[in-house]
This record gives sequence, structure tokens and C-alpha cells, in this order.
Amino acid sequence: MKASKHALNWTTLLIAIPVGCAASLVTLAFRGVIELINHLLFASGGEITESVHVWPWIFWPLLVGGGGVLAGYFLRYAVAIEQQQTVKTDYLEVINARLDAVPTKTSLFRALSSIASIGSGASIGKEGPMVQLSALCGSAIGRVLPASLNLKNSDVVAMAAAAGLSSVYHAPLASAIL
Repeated sequence: MKASKHALNWTTLLIAIPVGCAASLVTLAFRGVIELINHLLFASGGEITESVHVWPWIFWPLLVGGGGVLAGYFLRYAVAIEQQQTVKTDYLEVINARLDAVPTKTSLFRALSSIASIGSGASIGKEGPMVQLSALCGSAIGRVLPASLNLKNSDVVAMAAAAGLSSVYHAPLASAIL
């Protein structure tokens, strides 16, 4: 039997389901870690802005600054790895088939940097790291899939990134179209 030339075939769809579930779980875990840090630091699992009254105002620069220092350490390490290996971590580079896989170390250290920033109260977006981690999850799954499936790793990364976008923005149809 001849393999289908179309991007959507049953094999692809059967792979997309567990990849999407795993990628969505990664975004939930990222949120969970941030909520855990918020609970430990501010006795609240909710929004950080609701926790302002837990610590006196004098401690806020120390908390956010400490998180920034930790975030900077993780980010500096990730950038050093990228420069040493001359590799980019963006999952879009993989989807565009410029890279074989999403780099694991740099993606994880960038995610740790974001967790340190967000968890300590800094105002940066958590959406980008969540989608990046989803794409990393897809890349890891794509590396272990058998070659007989005729599925490129960039296709699996795209599936995971779409699931990550869906989980982050609560927009499954728009993410599926991506």
C-alpha cells in the first residue's frame, strides 16, 4: 500500500492525539509550578496581584529582584549553551524544517528562567514558554517515533505547538488550523 501524500492521514491523526495530550499536560504542569511557587511565597495559588498584602511593601523589590537574579542565571546559562552550539531554541525554526529538533537543554533553562521571573512576581508573559515547552515535548516524542511512520519531527513539533497554543489561549479550533 502506498503512503499518502497528504498531511492528514490516519497515522498522523493517531499520532496527533497523544502528542496533543502530552503537550497540553506540559502547559498544565508549567502553570502548576508557578501556582506552587505563588503558594509558597505568597500563601496564594491565585493571581500574584491578589497577594500583595502578604508581604510588606519593602519586601517586594527583594522578592522580584531575587527572582530576576535567578531568572538571569538560568537565561545566561541557556544563552551560553546556544552560543557554544550555535543553535536556536525557537520551535518555529523546527516547524519550518530548519532544525531537526527543539534543543532540550536551552528550552528547559529558558523555561526555568520564565518560572523564576513569573513566580517571583515579575510581569512577563507565560504563554511563550508554555508553547515552547509543548513544542519540546513534541520534539522528544518525534525523536522516538519509528521511521516507518514517515512522519517528520517538524510535523510532530507543529502538532505539539498547536496543542500548546490551544491549552494556553483556550482556543482549540484556531490552534488546530495552525
